[in-house]
Amino acid sequence: MIGRYKYDVAISVAEEDCQVADLVAPALRKENLSVYYYRDEDNAGQNIMGITMEVYGKQSRSVLVVTSKRSVKKYWAKVELQMVLNRAKEEGTPIVQLKLDNTPIDGISNHTLHYNWENNPEQIAVGIKEKIKKYKRTERVRAISRIAPVLLLALALIWSLSYQRSIDKQKHIQPLMQTAFASPVGKKMAIVPNGISANINPFFISATEVTITEYREFCQEQKMDMPPQDPLSDGNTPVTNITWSEALAYCKWKKGRLPTETEWEYAASAGQTAKYSGGNNAAKVAVYRQDHPEQVATKVANDFGLFDMTGNVAEWCNDWIDAAETWKAVRGGAYIDRISPLNELAVSFRSKEHPDTRSPYIGFRVAWDE
Repeated sequence: MIGRYKYDVAISVAEEDCQVADLVAPALRKENLSVYYYRDEDNAGQNIMGITMEVYGKQSRSVLVVTSKRSVKKYWAKVELQMVLNRAKEEGTPIVQLKLDNTPIDGISNHTLHYNWENNPEQIAVGIKEKIKKYKRTERVRAISRIAPVLLLALALIWSLSYQRSIDKQKHIQPLMQTAFASPVGKKMAIVPNGISANINPFFISATEVTITEYREFCQEQKMDMPPQDPLSDGNTPVTNITWSEALAYCKWKKGRLPTETEWEYAASAGQTAKYSGGNNAAKVAVYRQDHPEQVATKVANDFGLFDMTGNVAEWCNDWIDAAETWKAVRGGAYIDRISPLNELAVSFRSKEHPDTRSPYIGFRVAWDE
């Protein structure tokens, strides 16, 4: 715990407020604190979501959050704040707020200790240094208190190893049908019949996009970090910021797979000729032209009982979209998309993304063979 942090302080700040961070960062370093400030880093060519998850989710002992009326409107500032708040709740990671004005910030109490900006970077740096000293002392105490229980636990694990192996063996030899779904057709799934014109065999597919709650269960079981989500989202909102490989891994965990692009389009159209999945009225069937996703299944389903095949979040498909195997197919359109001048919500509209992309606009759903 004591040596695992790369930075004593990470600075979270909106681009419009960087003139403040430009003064605070060197003042912190003058106090011999290791600081992450994105303007001082060479992050060219790196994935911004990956950097955010590493720095604010793992590598920083504390986070200085610069807040203002501008920061509450900025997507990345909100993503960073949500990640920091989640980590503070789970691990007790210290948050230091630097107020540029009195704009209320969701998740941070007005009674939380904070600094007000008065062109006083040196004073702020000295105060944060004292806080860091206290954090380090607390970490040492916690580390020492963990030693004895860990040793006892190790002995207990060694003693019970043979028994645990026996239990695991019994679990692995259980029939597959006991771990797979007993009946795929139900509230959360729909069967897609064979498509004559599309030459498609029957298959099952999720009635909704995979939600944050569902993906979080996967992350917890697999000991993975949960990627940051839109601050306005809840557990029943589609999960986003998932790479293609991560989506596929979840599908396999559910004994399924990603749908092919042909399967996806046939399922979305439900064998009809409507412009969108579920009809020709986008407002009735799709979440679109807004700045955040909504809960799944709030719009009208199509004739196969599938929700949000148009809008809310776009969806990864299994296919490569090019011969060089550089891009994966993405279908369905997202909450941010428009229907004019280019109709990005049409069932027939095709888009693509690199499989390593983490996008706040892309999620997925699961398919199963019949």
